[in-house]
Amino acid sequence: TGLITVTRDARLDRDTNPESYAIVVNAIDAGFPIPETATTTVHVKIQDINDKPPKFTQQSYTAYVSERSPIDSEVLRVTAKDTDLNSELQYTLVEPITAVTKGGIPLLTTSSYDYRQAFRINRDDGTIYVNNTLNYNYAAVITLTVRATDTMAQLFPDRQFDQTEVTLYIQSFKDTNPLFRNKGWSTVRPKIEVKVKEEAPVGSVVFRIEADDPVSEVPIADYELVMPDVDGMFGLNERTGEVMLLQRLDYETYDKTTIDFVVKAITSNQKRHSLAYVNVTVENVNDNAPIFEKDSYRVTVLESDRHPHTVMTVKATDRDAMRTEKDTLLGYSVIRYSLFGSHSNLFTIDNQTGEIRIAPGQVLDREKQSVLKLIVVAEDAPGRPQDAKKATTEVMVDVLDVNDNAPIFGQRSYTAVIPENVLVDTFVVAITANDPDEGLGGEVRYDILNEGEANGLLQINPTTGEIKTKAMLTGKGRAEPYELVIRAQDSGNQLPKQSSLYNDVSFTLYIGDISANDGIPFFIAPQVGQTANVTENATVGAPVFQVIASDPDSPATPSGTLRYRIQSDIEDAKSFSINAKTGLITTTRSLDRETKSAYNVIIEVSDMGEPPQASTVVLRINVLDIDDHEPRFVREVESQPYELEILEEQPAGTIVGNLSALDEDIGPNGAIDYTIIEGNELGLFNVSRTEENLAIIRTTQPLDRETLESMRLTIRCFKYNTVPSPLMQDSYNRHDRSQQQLLIRVIDIDDHAPRFERENQTIGIRHNVPIDTPIANGRAFDDDPTARPIVYSIQSINFVPQFYRRDNRTEDYADVFSLNPDTAEIRTTRSMSNFVDGYFQLMLRAANSDDAERISETQMKIYVIRDKSLLRFVFSRPPTEVSGVLDRFTMEMQERLAKANLELSVFDAQVLSHPDHSLDFSSTSSCFQLTRHGAALTPVEMMRIMDEAEMKETLADLYHHYSVHKIDSCAVSKKPPATALIASSGTWLVILAGLIGFAAFASTMTACCLAKRYKNQVRSTINSQRIVGSDIYGSATPVLYTEPIYGAL
Repeated sequence: TGLITVTRDARLDRDTNPESYAIVVNAIDAGFPIPETATTTVHVKIQDINDKPPKFTQQSYTAYVSERSPIDSEVLRVTAKDTDLNSELQYTLVEPITAVTKGGIPLLTTSSYDYRQAFRINRDDGTIYVNNTLNYNYAAVITLTVRATDTMAQLFPDRQFDQTEVTLYIQSFKDTNPLFRNKGWSTVRPKIEVKVKEEAPVGSVVFRIEADDPVSEVPIADYELVMPDVDGMFGLNERTGEVMLLQRLDYETYDKTTIDFVVKAITSNQKRHSLAYVNVTVENVNDNAPIFEKDSYRVTVLESDRHPHTVMTVKATDRDAMRTEKDTLLGYSVIRYSLFGSHSNLFTIDNQTGEIRIAPGQVLDREKQSVLKLIVVAEDAPGRPQDAKKATTEVMVDVLDVNDNAPIFGQRSYTAVIPENVLVDTFVVAITANDPDEGLGGEVRYDILNEGEANGLLQINPTTGEIKTKAMLTGKGRAEPYELVIRAQDSGNQLPKQSSLYNDVSFTLYIGDISANDGIPFFIAPQVGQTANVTENATVGAPVFQVIASDPDSPATPSGTLRYRIQSDIEDAKSFSINAKTGLITTTRSLDRETKSAYNVIIEVSDMGEPPQASTVVLRINVLDIDDHEPRFVREVESQPYELEILEEQPAGTIVGNLSALDEDIGPNGAIDYTIIEGNELGLFNVSRTEENLAIIRTTQPLDRETLESMRLTIRCFKYNTVPSPLMQDSYNRHDRSQQQLLIRVIDIDDHAPRFERENQTIGIRHNVPIDTPIANGRAFDDDPTARPIVYSIQSINFVPQFYRRDNRTEDYADVFSLNPDTAEIRTTRSMSNFVDGYFQLMLRAANSDDAERISETQMKIYVIRDKSLLRFVFSRPPTEVSGVLDRFTMEMQERLAKANLELSVFDAQVLSHPDHSLDFSSTSSCFQLTRHGAALTPVEMMRIMDEAEMKETLADLYHHYSVHKIDSCAVSKKPPATALIASSGTWLVILAGLIGFAAFASTMTACCLAKRYKNQVRSTINSQRIVGSDIYGSATPVLYTEPIYGAL
């Protein structure tokens, strides 16, 4: 029967045995003497039945969890596998769930701490998360039972599960090391993940590492890059934690998508630290536009081709890389094609392959348009159209001809008159037809299809269509005409798989009888529509045109004798005359084409018969141009320059405008060319001509309005294809009409961001500065003259104290300073006495545009300084004089000190105070502070710098000019005279107190000796009961007050 069945011993298990089998079946007939056979192969595929339980990849799991792990933080992931194809696993926590204390005592379910709810599991992927607050003191070890169940089980669903045990050790948290504030970092998972876009500016800050000291609860200000990335792409500011990009980061050329390095955060006492493993993911941006394989394409197609004929395939490539699933989704390197242009409706393009086909229902006609122009646009990033980049290319389609047009005669019918006495091979008429097809399909051949009663009288030139007499016409003259049919047929049958096309036209022939004057003269030249030409410089009497006429009657009789004349009833006839016998037309006056370019005269020919017969024809006489004019600009001598405008930063090749000159000549004689003879020394512009004699002014590079506001060019016009004659002078000559001045104004656009006059200022203010005192100015300027006014604002204010307070107070510093939004003047709004020896860090913003790229920011450090931390200039001038020149003195000093990387802050001018507190009104003191690289210098360092011989030599002329005769400390301490010290009663009290103190010292030393033995006995007891300082404050190092240390904070 051919029935295939499963054997009893077969074990069809898709999970352990093959998924499919190939069974070879042979069929044998009972033929004689040799049976015939046939063979076939039956492929049997085993369908899966969900009958296998899942299995965990591990029999047990272990993990360590900090008791300070936040809720919803990930602990670990358990994984089970199921060999069934349609399995769907679900993870759950089941009993038993147990816990023990740190002493090893099992916890009861009635315990106040609910350890059963400490963790939860994701039902889909098996990830275990922290579900509740963990407490090491209550539960040190928690053991979970995790079950994986196949919810799609078909056989024995109640048996298709597996269980594993997860032991979680709760770690006691007593860590005083720094804690990173960056998202994702924890003590359990010390990893920081950030994303950085490619092509970020080199040297820019891409992100910032932030950490706090959990003991002092202040920000960490000491970082170290302990394990840099292998390629040195990033650098670390060890004080601020700012991570900077050191090299160009290009997603397409860099062979990695992630960069790893390790940062250490160190406390101020250098005894505690923490590590952060930083993982930087390089994000791809669409920074490459598609590029076509060719700048332009040219292809041919037959006009008979129809849809779906493929014309060609264009291809563009995109250099953007595609490495990740996100890259694939965004499709920065995926290109989509589209068609534009006036002829794009005739074609379609596959938006993915770039294949161009003839559109459905469209017909190509070479006779209407032989060349079709298409614009193909390639656009990338279909997944994010707002970031898409485009490229275009030009496709020129040449439409090749096929024989689809029949010849067309110039007239609907033709008529001719000829006398019966003409000779054989006399010209009768020329019949012409035109075929718009090219090649053989456009070659026309003529034939007399039907001669009628004129059989054998005429012959036709098959190429030109000229009809001439073939035999004598004597006796053929009559009043009734002869009717013939002429055929014009192309040579399309000589083309492969094409046939010839044809048209017929009627021809009426009148043969004149010479026995009476019944023949009407007719013109051989000019024909209807024929024109004559004469040059405008022709002399009077110059020949213009030879008129030729004929008469059917015999020229030997008066009826066949012809006379010519020009009818004089129109004005144009006065300029020409005709020889009555020969028919030669000549001029009677000088002709000027620029005054009149054409004349129409009526020519009459008549015979001498009775009655006379006559015919007329209109001849158009064109006056040909000669090159008798020079090109010139139509302007007045004192006219102003012709003005044009162009926006700045336009690409090279942008058209600025056009102008034109005048040449009364026409055709090639009137062709004008242009050149720039003055004002284009920088080569910013070029000029080109058009077929219409326009001068097109274009840019050769982008123009910057801030560099160049306007340009004055001199354009000269001259004959095309000639070398212009040299000029008498190099500059513009207003009397020379071949020159035209052109004023090009560059229109400003807002393309610059504000720039601060001083970037990253560092200044100092005295701790006793009055409230509402101007202390600094953060002015900025914008190179764009038409830009909006700049608005200033303070984005943030941070205070960094010299010493941290134990009360760990946090304070809002937003109201410490005020900023004038219009002038950028910064004033104090609070007393500075609480901030002495620290500094404020301000982030200033200058904005005059809604565009984020047109906003500038800078940092400013403001040190709050004691008088004893300052030095002062002592001037030998009164304060009234010094106040007027103090700003100029400060500026000139700053210029000299900048060479040594120093920044100077000079405070107000005051009357000089001597150490005895006496005032010298003839002298002035001005306290000052020096900073270097953003850090304030100590008085000792400042005095050492100012006392250096090289520095004194640099500043000597300034000291002399501004009468500075010394530099000393800004703080003045009083030195009372010795006699006053002795005479005061307080002195004697001090002496008496000293004697009493000496006696007390002796008594104390005696008591100490007696108690020495007792102290030795109890010393060990005291040491065992002492509380270590680190347990209280988190650090065994005592905090002592010292004088400020000025430097990098």
